[in-house]
Amino acid sequence: MLAFRDIHPQAPTHVILIPKGEYLSVDDFSRHASDAELAGFMRAIGRIAQQEGAVEGGYRILANHGRAAHQEVPHFHLHLFAGRDLGPMLRRER
Repeated sequence: MLAFRDIHPQAPTHVILIPKGEYLSVDDFSRHASDAELAGFMRAIGRIAQQEGAVEGGYRILANHGRAAHQEVPHFHLHLFAGRDLGPMLRRER
């Protein structure tokens, strides 16, 4: 997997996590990745959160898929956010 800091961070810690295989979404990844790749990716999330000092204060991982979720890059990736209060999960409809 690849991990690097987002060039337009939305939080003090904002890391992009990408599996090396070509996957469009988390459902594509979960259907087609090997068990070793799935397990390795999940373990890497925990390692990176630890390396970033995010575990104790808390962190969020997020994957966008499709237009309604504002997916900008057509390749499965996760965002790891930490370093401040991240607020509610979703904006409330009014």
